[in-house]
Amino acid sequence: MPELPSLILPAPWGAAVVIGLVRAALQPRPTPYRGQVAVIQEASQRFTPSQRCLINAAHRAGVNLFNGTAYIRLCLARGLVGWAEVVDCWRLDSPRCPFGYDAHFNLGQDRPPYSYLWVLAGAQPIPMEPGRTQTPPPARPAQAVMFAGD
Repeated sequence: MPELPSLILPAPWGAAVVIGLVRAALQPRPTPYRGQVAVIQEASQRFTPSQRCLINAAHRAGVNLFNGTAYIRLCLARGLVGWAEVVDCWRLDSPRCPFGYDAHFNLGQDRPPYSYLWVLAGAQPIPMEPGRTQTPPPARPAQAVMFAGD
């Protein structure tokens, strides 16, 4: 079975992607790739401000992040946290970009840290209950690893 390409995000952004709160990821470069990616979460120097930003975004969207422990466990997890599909890619300064400034949750910075927005859909988290496992979605041919920094 071929490996899925990986989208590596700092915590808690990986968790926010796989629960569907964040549907686009800021990236340093565009991608022609469309298809499933494994969402990998790594430690972040900016966890606390990122978490505050996501809590505010969830509140505005009417989402209760803390209904149960799954989101908290996902936020603290390192490594694979779920899967999503890359469905589009936009340059942020394009007049046709359908996403506004608030759509990409940029941690309160004056300017987004990256120029491209990868649009994600069909996200699903790994099970966070002890003893449960989940099979990843069917893999497509392996692609380059994708990275988004803090």
